[in-house]
Amino acid sequence: MDLANIVQKFEVKNVDLVVLDQGIDTTSIYGRLQFYILAAIGEFERGIIRERIFPFFAYLKDIRKVICTTNAIESLNMSLRKVTKNRGSFPNDAAMCKRLYLALHNIAKKWTMPIRDWKAALNQFSIIFEGRLPVY
Repeated sequence: MDLANIVQKFEVKNVDLVVLDQGIDTTSIYGRLQFYILAAIGEFERGIIRERIFPFFAYLKDIRKVICTTNAIESLNMSLRKVTKNRGSFPNDAAMCKRLYLALHNIAKKWTMPIRDWKAALNQFSIIFEGRLPVY
């Protein structure tokens, strides 16, 4: 049972909700409006999680590990931060874009490590998405 249903049961018994540290007060019409808007946003967020996150857990562990591996992304971000930090400032946006492009080109040369568990994940992808992946 969510908080909105609990508050509705309280309203039947003429009990109002006042949350002091959040500024929510259902004793006024504006407070009830604010509360129900927040409840609707919460329900929307739960729906997004159900719709987008739960299907992720339908994949096998090998695939989830490949999808969620952030080491490569963190390494890339660190390398790009290093490039921009050492420069300090750029005369214009184009200069910064050129610098990042060259940095990405040099960083890509260092990518020699294979993705961990990639073969197992690729096998699962080829089964799940049959006909959509090239055969090696």
